[in-house]
Amino acid sequence: MARSIGPAIGRSSGPARQARPAIAPRPQPAAPVRQPQPTFQRTNSGGRTGGGSPSFFGGGPSGGGEPSADMGAISVTPSEEDYLAGDGTYQATLSALARQLQSFQADVDTQRGNRKLDYDRATKDLGYSKGADGAASWNWDDLLTASGRAYQNNSNDYAARGMLQSQAYGDSINNLQRSLMDQFTGIDQSNTQFNTDLDRQVTKAKDENTAASQAARAEAIMRRAAQYGFGV
Repeated sequence: MARSIGPAIGRSSGPARQARPAIAPRPQPAAPVRQPQPTFQRTNSGGRTGGGSPSFFGGGPSGGGEPSADMGAISVTPSEEDYLAGDGTYQATLSALARQLQSFQADVDTQRGNRKLDYDRATKDLGYSKGADGAASWNWDDLLTASGRAYQNNSNDYAARGMLQSQAYGDSINNLQRSLMDQFTGIDQSNTQFNTDLDRQVTKAKDENTAASQAARAEAIMRRAAQYGFGV
């Protein structure tokens, strides 16, 4: 009897071995992406105050260490003139002082104008006028003036006595002119004194106004010093 020959391959003494599944390669973590570092622009507004890292807000190194995290607004001290221009209290005081001085000056101008009217009326009533050579001239013929009435009355008196050609008549005319000139001098000096007094008052008012303005300025500068924390 012939021997059956089975396949040589595939013979096993035990159960068939299961195939081992293929192992996938372990994924490698992606390389981290480098974030760009912020750059800071230097300014030339500050000076050096010590060693360390550059300042964020201008100037050279300022003391070492990392820049402050406080990125708030920086307080800028205004110049004296800029502060005064924006100080409401100071500007209001200046406006009030200017109005006060303007009102006073307007009152003085009114007084001067009224005084000139009185002066012109008084000299006209007296019969005075200034001649081309600057000498006093009297209106002998106008009976509406004091000089005209006095001259006519004096002339009529001497004429009635037939003394118009006498030395006494000539002396009376000289005395009349002297009396009239004394009256004019009194009117003129009074007018001059009045205007001089007004000039003095205006000068005093201006000086007081200037002093008040300077005091208001000093107070405003003190407020600026207190607000921004420095001495005057």
